Amino acid sequence: MALLLPLALAALGFTVGWSLPDVDQALWFTVHRSFFTHSFVLPLLIYLAARGQSWLAYTGAGACAALTIHLFLDLFPQAWRGYALLHAPLIGRFNQFWSVTFLLSGVVCAAVCAWLLVSRPRLRVRASEGA
Repeated sequence: MALLLPLALAALGFTVGWSLPDVDQALWFTVHRSFFTHSFVLPLLIYLAARGQSWLAYTGAGACAALTIHLFLDLFPQAWRGYALLHAPLIGRFNQFWSVTFLLSGVVCAAVCAWLLVSRPRLRVRASEGA
């Protein structure tokens, strides 16, 4: 039973995290494959938000695991042009080199953040509180 809640929270985080990079399509101030949702920025923000809370760490780990897979799959478009390239406000579309570089940074950062969130010691009930 003690394992059920962390698994449920991680599954919830995975479900949300899978679609999170594509939220840029629904926002008026970004375009698809935004630098902010398809690089190290989003997983780092999730890690910083989730690291202090035990229950949120599982959700954040699930979201970062999904981001790892999503961003990795985005490394294999049919062609590196148009919407396959990352976009940054005021800069425009990056070329293939920078798009791949930032996507890879997102893959690595998301994987490391997921690992850090699940490997950190959880808050434990002190022995004096349990007695």
